[in-house]
Amino acid sequence: MKSLTNFIIFLCAQNFSVIAFRFFQLLLAWVTLSETHSGYTLGVIVTISWVANIICLPFSGYFLDRYKKGVVVFLANLISLILILVFYINLVYYAYNIMIVVLITIILSVADSVLLSSPNTIIPFIVEKERLSKFTGFWATLASLQTIIGALVGGGTIALVGNQISILIIAILYLIALLFSFLLMRNKLLLHASMVKGQKFYMQLLKGFSVLVKLTPERSLCCVGMTVNFVMTPLLMILLPVYIKIFLNLPIIYLAIMEICFGLGLLITSPFVGKLLSNNVKRLSLILMGNSLTAVSIMLFPIAGPLYFKLILLFLIGSGLALNNVSTSSLRALAVPDYIRGRLESAIYFFCILTIPIGSYIFGLFSQTTQSQHITVIMVIMGAMILISLLFILLSPLTCKTLSRKDKHLKDYYKDKFANIL
Repeated sequence: MKSLTNFIIFLCAQNFSVIAFRFFQLLLAWVTLSETHSGYTLGVIVTISWVANIICLPFSGYFLDRYKKGVVVFLANLISLILILVFYINLVYYAYNIMIVVLITIILSVADSVLLSSPNTIIPFIVEKERLSKFTGFWATLASLQTIIGALVGGGTIALVGNQISILIIAILYLIALLFSFLLMRNKLLLHASMVKGQKFYMQLLKGFSVLVKLTPERSLCCVGMTVNFVMTPLLMILLPVYIKIFLNLPIIYLAIMEICFGLGLLITSPFVGKLLSNNVKRLSLILMGNSLTAVSIMLFPIAGPLYFKLILLFLIGSGLALNNVSTSSLRALAVPDYIRGRLESAIYFFCILTIPIGSYIFGLFSQTTQSQHITVIMVIMGAMILISLLFILLSPLTCKTLSRKDKHLKDYYKDKFANIL
């Protein structure tokens, strides 16, 4: 029960803030276009926010390892709340000063990078090891809803009550997150820092990257994750809208339904993965099956005839991602030592997020075609890339061996097996 209470407090502290940030991103786009009537300006602001998020990820992991984790989350939410109020003042009293907006966006992205890195860093401290896979599955379930809830609630709220009241609602969400962060900050399990002291700052900061490069299982899984992100973001944000609007000539409601089916695949499958892992099903099987299911479903999507079959395929794409994501996240939560977990998590996020704008730009160029056959070829290539990336795992005996270990044999596994690296 104590684990469940701690877990719920953390979920509220993290989820409310991330949902608020997703809500803010939607509001930022709408307000910027309304005030400046410039898609270019919006593009610059969004690009700056991505760059700030990526650059600050190593610092986020460092802060979570170096300082008291509950305090770091509390400060991230406090800063976010203050910035949202400043954004409100800027919109109401200063006619949307673009420089202030850019500064707010940068700092909010930095705070969001801390909250992105926090789940796999904090959850192992507040729940028992034998229940870690189960709680990681629950976390992945809720994480899959963050963007969906933020977008749906944000869009509906902006339409109903307008920009100014929407900003105040975002502030309330951050305030709720801050209150739960205060409870988290007082948790005795999070009152100590885990980093080994004595190293130079830059060595501590980049430790997660050096460990990732040398730690074979995590390096292999990171390469797969980079490929999946390279494919999935442009698929959902570019190719799918293009396919629905241009080639199927369907209204936007169909795009919303398809994205909901994808989200349901994530939502429904995630808790079952935790149960499978608790019952000693091998991670290797789940990861290979999950990525294969995602890849094949992507390849079949453009050639599937009936619309309901396409919806099923999107559900299967989400299910496949859940099989992979929960398996890899719970592995890191169990096997990675406490004193390096935050920085390793941030290093992995750094590379995976870095592939998103690259993939979006490349596949965005390809999607300008007017031939549906070209879209089919692109999606087949996308699926094939995910299948080929599994060779990073299959050609690494050490990775296969690690992914075949049971949960009870993974505690401190990396520390014992790779002591010279960690």
